[in-house]
Amino acid sequence: MPASVLFFGIGSALFSYYSANPASANVALAKPDAVFPFFIVSTLPAGVAGLVIAAVFAASMSSLDSSMNSVSAAVTTDFYRRFKADATEPSCLRVARITTVAVGLAGIGFALWMANSDIKSLWDEFAKLLGLFGGGLGGLFMLAMFTRKAHGRGAVIGLIGSGICQFLLKENSDIHGWLFGFTGIVSCMLIGWVASLLIPGDGKSNEGLTIYSLKEKQ
Repeated sequence: MPASVLFFGIGSALFSYYSANPASANVALAKPDAVFPFFIVSTLPAGVAGLVIAAVFAASMSSLDSSMNSVSAAVTTDFYRRFKADATEPSCLRVARITTVAVGLAGIGFALWMANSDIKSLWDEFAKLLGLFGGGLGGLFMLAMFTRKAHGRGAVIGLIGSGICQFLLKENSDIHGWLFGFTGIVSCMLIGWVASLLIPGDGKSNEGLTIYSLKEKQ
């Protein structure tokens, strides 16, 4: 939430600045995403502009490297080690490196596609994608924390059902992309909860994993 406030605060400040100084605006900019870079190179002093650009690159690198590391760790630990019990440390390191390179190349390709596609606002597209793919994951966490009846099979069904609902909403409705996160969470929770009630679980206990266990301990 603080990051969102700062993010939208920059846009509000730029809107206020160019409303008060319309002669400084560049009406030839094709996309609103170009306003901030234009402001940096055209208005900020040379030293300050360099610091801001360096900060933008540093923030981008910190987000990218942590994401690439997380993906490689998940692939190595949750898939490679799980399905190859005799995996050695050197082989795990090799898989992690290959995964990191693959994710990096995929990210570069996706970025080039985004830069050359007819997208009005990168933020709107980011919110749509985050809602489409992240809503179901948020629903999994909510389902695990706030229900006692949920189990693994029901949670997987809820996640798949949420993905189907998200696709149908995207293709057959005019709701704003920012609502995809909400619809993904709600659909995953409802479908996962109903599926957990109707389908037998694996018998594993969820003691200590829900918010109700926390209250009991207190």
